Amino acid sequence: MTAAQPLDSAQAEALRTEEPEVPGLPLKRARVLVVDDDERNLLAIKNVIEDLAEIETAVSGDEALRYLLKGEFAVILLDVFMPGMDGYETAQIIRQREQTKRIPIVFLSAVNKEKEHLMRGYAMGAVDYVFKPVEPVVLRSKVNVFVDLFTMTREIKRKAEQEQKLLDANLRANAERLRIEQALRVAEQRQAAIIQSLPIILYLEVANGMPRVPQFVGGNFAAVTGFPFSALDESPTLWSDRLPFC
Repeated sequence: MTAAQPLDSAQAEALRTEEPEVPGLPLKRARVLVVDDDERNLLAIKNVIEDLAEIETAVSGDEALRYLLKGEFAVILLDVFMPGMDGYETAQIIRQREQTKRIPIVFLSAVNKEKEHLMRGYAMGAVDYVFKPVEPVVLRSKVNVFVDLFTMTREIKRKAEQEQKLLDANLRANAERLRIEQALRVAEQRQAAIIQSLPIILYLEVANGMPRVPQFVGGNFAAVTGFPFSALDESPTLWSDRLPFC
């Protein structure tokens, strides 16, 4: 068996060709990766499940690992015995990589149904086995479960991202509203301070009322007139005597 050489960041980025999902558009079909060194097996398996998902095929563990850098897969159907890197070693590397460690792996095997071999496969990260010759109904049933789970999980994730975007937009809108309200309060306080500092007062009085006494006064009455507003109660003519008459 030969170990796969890890890719550096530049190589990995160059292989990431899958386009991101576009909000508001239907989600792309789930993808399934089938790995087998026998082209006939790949063709047979693809014919059985191609209506369930987009199928990618690889003839070796090395090719499979490169495919896994090109986006997400709902499940990997992985042949146990292949020349070079076998299925067990490929599965182990898949489980060691952060971006692929959660992809379900179903082993394909024509032999070794003994418990020790099955346990080794599960220890390497497999979630299930399919034995050759493949029974189409069984294979479709197993793949369909993982495709449905993947599609549902991806939809939940997309909705959560959309809700988070709405929440972020609301938070930004609220922050902007608070900023504007604060700016208005500051402007009102500045305006009030300016008016308070001016030697004027605003007042209302009853039309043709006698004596002429203001009903409402805005501003510093005492600073402008030299006497408190309460003095008008004691001497109503105090106000009218100081008003200019035309």
